[in-house]
Amino acid sequence: MGLGHIHRLLALGEVLRDVFICKFIVRSPLPGVRKLIGECCDELIELTELNENAELEMLTSLLTGKDIVVLDGYQFSTEYQKMLKQSGGRLICIDDVHNIHFIADVVFNSAGGVEESMYSIEPYTRLFLGPTFAMIKKAFLQVAGARRIDGPESLLICMGGADPENHTLSTMKICLNYSFDSYWIVVGEAYRHLEELQHAVSVSGKEVRILRNITPVDLANCMKNCTTAVCAASGIAYEYLCVGGELYIKETANNQAHLYSYLTTAGLAFQFDEFRVSRKQVASSLKKQQKIFDGKSGMRILRIFNSLDYALNVTVRHVRVNDLSITFEWANDKVLRQQSFNPAPITLQDHSNWFNKKISDPLNYFYIFEYKNTPVAQLRFDTGEEAVISYSIDKKYRGRGWGTLVLQSGIELFRDECHETIPVVGYVKAGNENSHRVFKDLGFKQSRSEKYPNAFKYEYSTR
Repeated sequence: MGLGHIHRLLALGEVLRDVFICKFIVRSPLPGVRKLIGECCDELIELTELNENAELEMLTSLLTGKDIVVLDGYQFSTEYQKMLKQSGGRLICIDDVHNIHFIADVVFNSAGGVEESMYSIEPYTRLFLGPTFAMIKKAFLQVAGARRIDGPESLLICMGGADPENHTLSTMKICLNYSFDSYWIVVGEAYRHLEELQHAVSVSGKEVRILRNITPVDLANCMKNCTTAVCAASGIAYEYLCVGGELYIKETANNQAHLYSYLTTAGLAFQFDEFRVSRKQVASSLKKQQKIFDGKSGMRILRIFNSLDYALNVTVRHVRVNDLSITFEWANDKVLRQQSFNPAPITLQDHSNWFNKKISDPLNYFYIFEYKNTPVAQLRFDTGEEAVISYSIDKKYRGRGWGTLVLQSGIELFRDECHETIPVVGYVKAGNENSHRVFKDLGFKQSRSEKYPNAFKYEYSTR
């Protein structure tokens, strides 16, 4: 596994770690990588030099059938995927060459210009393609919404960590012929031409700073201060595009050809041979950057993982008498009360009376959702001329995109159990953006509510 794959997985671990227990499995990582893994993942499992069968046997022994396994590398064949799939759970492949048949549940490819027709997949496989699903460290995603496009002109040069052909030095010599207030050069720990670079800087007569082996946070801050950059056509270009600026790229390795072509053709970056383009071209590029690199790729990826986790670990059942306590707790949740049409707190006695009435009412369909045997959500359909939806999710499990999944699976169960063709409706206060999004995602038709002031009605048929 190359450093590019490792850094991609580390960015993924950083996005997922707040929700999931993340274990990183790798063959003989470098000491510096061990430290990075510790910062982004919960556990490092090092593989010895095993043949493929022995490696698969060891990996499958670690799985419970409820895990999400992520593969990132060129060696994971279709047969390798099949063996892992047999252990249960869900399988994700991170790809950038689309040269094999995939049987994974999900395939990510963050390269631009990639189309679904390029892939050979199973009918159930979902593809998430393009830079809107790029696995980028949080430090860069967090600054995507605060792009700096003015101020002193500073230039960043970053050709990757090792840069064996020393594109850093040749690029710097060309760029020094242009007028910038300051020059920033970033190199990695494996860069072997430091003395030569330092000497060239010392005789340049320009204000040039060399930064070596810096943290993602420091690099993001450096990028924020640089209105122009020259980078390799690699992950570092995506990171700079999150921050935003006048970007020029160089193809420093054979596997960068596709990304180089996409970024320059899409107008997100310019060929270094064009250094520098007109202000009009830069302005157009900045608009395109902001649209695609919006800082939300981590949220999109997390939502996909949460949907897989939901399918593996969430079950639905009918409400029981002993659910009185948890439904009372949910009913008095501060956020829920604010979004309710009757925001007043509910007493235990009032809730008990209401609860007992609901569970004995044959026209009421009341479901509890459990995550790993813990109640996490409730969904209710009060039927009559229409089936009125009421739902809530425990505050510990909000933000996972489960609202849509709870309603979708709950409606399917309601369809199976209710033998009447009646419309399903939901009423949502105007300011409840999360619920509005849930109903819209499920294809409900929106209209103004006549029943409640300052609210909307969502409706679609059960058949």
